[in-house]
Amino acid sequence: MRYAALMLAIFCLATVAAGAENPKKLLIVTTDRIVQESQQLSAFVIEKERRGYAPFVATETNYGGGDLTGDAKAQLIRTWLGSNAVGYTHILLIGDPHPEHGGIPMVVTRPLHEYPETSTGATPTNVPVDTDMLYVNVTGDWDLNGNGIYGERGDDDGDGGIDFTPDFIVGRIPAYDGDSAGLDRILALTLKYQNMTAAERGYRTTLLFPAGFYFFRGMMGLTADWDSAGLGEWALNTFLKERNDLTPVTLYEQEGVQASTYPSSRPLNRDELLAAWHAGTGIVFWGGHTFSNRILRLVWANDSNGDDQATQSETTMPVLFHADDAVLLSGTQPGFLVSPNCNAGIVSTPDGLTYTLLQYAVVGVMAATEAATPAAMNWDCYDCPFDETAFGSDTAGIAVLRALVDGTAPAAALLTAKRETGSDASALTYANKMMFNWYGDPTLTLATGSEERLPDTDQTPDDDAFSPDPETIPDDTAPRHDDGGCALKL
Repeated sequence: MRYAALMLAIFCLATVAAGAENPKKLLIVTTDRIVQESQQLSAFVIEKERRGYAPFVATETNYGGGDLTGDAKAQLIRTWLGSNAVGYTHILLIGDPHPEHGGIPMVVTRPLHEYPETSTGATPTNVPVDTDMLYVNVTGDWDLNGNGIYGERGDDDGDGGIDFTPDFIVGRIPAYDGDSAGLDRILALTLKYQNMTAAERGYRTTLLFPAGFYFFRGMMGLTADWDSAGLGEWALNTFLKERNDLTPVTLYEQEGVQASTYPSSRPLNRDELLAAWHAGTGIVFWGGHTFSNRILRLVWANDSNGDDQATQSETTMPVLFHADDAVLLSGTQPGFLVSPNCNAGIVSTPDGLTYTLLQYAVVGVMAATEAATPAAMNWDCYDCPFDETAFGSDTAGIAVLRALVDGTAPAAALLTAKRETGSDASALTYANKMMFNWYGDPTLTLATGSEERLPDTDQTPDDDAFSPDPETIPDDTAPRHDDGGCALKL
């Protein structure tokens, strides 16, 4: 009965706003199985309606393909969106993202196809890049040359091809068959976040900047140290400099032959990060060697040959944070994670950073599904104009951080940055635009709270109600009506 009740609730929520002016509309794309098994999806849908989003949930009942997975399913959903989602501003994907067998799959692209398959140095390789960009833009043909490979820079460009102009603001909540409890934890945490009062939201003004070294001089042919703390320091010395309403907490490397030269509030290690995060923070903006399930520090443990040049054998890589650590965080003060690094956005399996943190600590994540590269801007120059030539991991992170502290939607800001920066149109720019995705409800901001709710009404679905025919999304142009069959009294 839960499925029938939820489908009726969805229908009523969507039709009640028909004919009324509604500039923000949320389409939730998921599966029949998730609708049947989730204990929190109904409450989430009702909450979004109370915030004026006229939500509608689309499943295989709407877009078809109940027997499909992988790319065939992705392309079916994409085509359906192009025909049926006109007028919607936001899309929330809820389902298994695995590109080959997922129920709501990501799409595999090859923006780096011009590079070799293998490399022994710093040269990029032709790696597959999982992305949700083909749901963001449904009007461009991302396989313009028709060879069955999406997102090939130079081959799929041009009139009608790859297009980074968003048709929708898209976010994704990973959900896996057999783990409805994980999805329900994510939805419950998101509901909690949305309904915090101003007093309860005080912790969100604290910003954490944990950042370690990428490399030391002597490694990878570098003549100087590469400290990821420089990116956060650029933000702290530019658009955050006069923000006295915010409390930044920096955690930079203090150990080894070479410590960070930037001022640090606390030392950088796992215990310090867990303690600071557990105490409550609105944003974690981290830097370091990031993998799908962990982020590592790089410590120059000793200079055994005394040449002042680091080698791999002289360094260690302690774990700064592991996906398993997420359960140690409070779960009562959720915020956002901005990860302008590699691989933290890999969600093809349920053991990664993004999925676990969404369950226990954050409501939104910006992260990449592959090894990201930075732009060419000098982040130690605080007076230099912002370089929009390339789109890199760093420019993505700054765009999202700026939106968060300004109280605007970071999911939208990420897509705006993809559209407006990266004029070099290089393969690396294309790859970064495809690999950085938004995870979590795309409507949320740092300021989201209980005040945004419309006045409470009785919005509890009737468990005995039957679902109307859900073949299509209700027509926005239909006159508003009072359907006596709807269990929701709005």
